[in-house]
Amino acid sequence: MKRHPFLLIATGALAAGLLLSAGCSDGKPRRLSENETLEIKNLEADARFAASLRDFARAEKDHAAAAAINPDDPSLQLLLGMAQARQGKKDDARKAYKKAVKLAEA
Repeated sequence: MKRHPFLLIATGALAAGLLLSAGCSDGKPRRLSENETLEIKNLEADARFAASLRDFARAEKDHAAAAAINPDDPSLQLLLGMAQARQGKKDDARKAYKKAVKLAEA
C-alpha cells in the first residue's frame, strides 16, 4: 500500500490536536437524539466496511452523511477528510481537516 506523506502528517497532527483539546470546550454541543446517534453509528459502520473494500467514494458519502447529522463532531470531519484524501481530493480533505481542528479547538 502506498503511503501518502500529506495524509500521514495531517492525520497525526489532527489526532494530536484533538487529544490535547479534548474536554476543553466552553460551549455545549447539541444533544443528539437516540435515532441520530444510531444513524451515525450505522453510517460509520458502513463507511468502515466500504473503506475495507477500498470503495473510498462510498466511504466519503457515508462519512459526509454522518457529519451532516452532527456537524459539531471533529472526529466525523477527520474521517471525512481521510476518505477524501484516499481519493486524491486534497483540497476537500484539507477543508475537512481544517474544520475538524477548528471544531476541536472550540
